[in-house]
Amino acid sequence: MKCCVCFKKTKGLLPCQHCVCLQCRETIYYSVSITERPIQFSEIVCPEWPLTDKHHDKYEAFRETWLDKKNSYVKLIKIRNNLKSIRPDWMETETFLKYKNELLLFEADCAKLEKAWKEYQENIDIHKICPLCTDYYLHGQIKVCKESLLS
Repeated sequence: MKCCVCFKKTKGLLPCQHCVCLQCRETIYYSVSITERPIQFSEIVCPEWPLTDKHHDKYEAFRETWLDKKNSYVKLIKIRNNLKSIRPDWMETETFLKYKNELLLFEADCAKLEKAWKEYQENIDIHKICPLCTDYYLHGQIKVCKESLLS
């Protein structure tokens, strides 16, 4: 079967039996967001841990105690610098500080992307009405396609 919108071969059917490909179905049946799709935090690379696993566990405990991911990058850097006197020596190495700066940037980017995704998802208009059908019944408070009620 061919999509009746873009004429590509498809197996997808709307509830009203219109043959529509997956891309067209998402666009016309579920609608699209009015904002551009942001990248997901899983699409950006997290810096790799440069030290031993023993240090990793100690750092995670330190981080949970002192650093809140919800703070901005600038604030996290200030907090990190103020904690210099209580950090162990291995947290002062150039390798670790480079990793820490990359990690703080990564976490700040993730927080921004999470906010952007929330905004993106709030702007999606999910109407679930087949735009190819012209006859609609009011079913409860949701408009549904006449053909989907018959199937």
